[in-house]
Amino acid sequence: MGKSLDGREVAKALNKQTATQIESLLEAGIAPTLAIMRADENPASIQYEKSAARYMDKMGIATKHIVFEEGVSEGKFLAVLDQLNDDSGVHGILVMQPLPRAISLARVSERISPTKDIDGMHPLNLGHIMAGNKKAHLPSTVKAVVELLRYYDISVSKKAVCVIGKSNTVGKPLSVLLLNERA
Repeated sequence: MGKSLDGREVAKALNKQTATQIESLLEAGIAPTLAIMRADENPASIQYEKSAARYMDKMGIATKHIVFEEGVSEGKFLAVLDQLNDDSGVHGILVMQPLPRAISLARVSERISPTKDIDGMHPLNLGHIMAGNKKAHLPSTVKAVVELLRYYDISVSKKAVCVIGKSNTVGKPLSVLLLNERA
């Protein structure tokens, strides 16, 4: 028998914890900032970016929007990514996907700072998940699934699970994570 999980209830509980953490950072003089990089005019990407920015604003996290002109070169994209990696005022980087064909997702994944990698796309972050490291930096959607399971005290051990999708930011890491939990 299936059970419907209400993500809004989980989000409300997590938002309280996050607000406390953000307040502590602000008191310490740290203004949490997320950089969002987008290199297309895909309406779905634009909507996701707007939604993420609204949520960050609600939580007290600043957003820095980096929108490239159509046809941006991989070199220019990576140069800006390097600047964000080196910017101590930027604490997280979200690279909107899909990227234009001219920009290699593999090169972007290897270049993003593992500590600022919101989607867990860097090979080091994916490797930590593969190795079963409990402190692995999980992609945001994978983290949401984990939090839902934890909140509702659902164990996947010895259960058959089905993950639909094979992306490096959701399907693959979620599948491995569930396998690591003995699913």
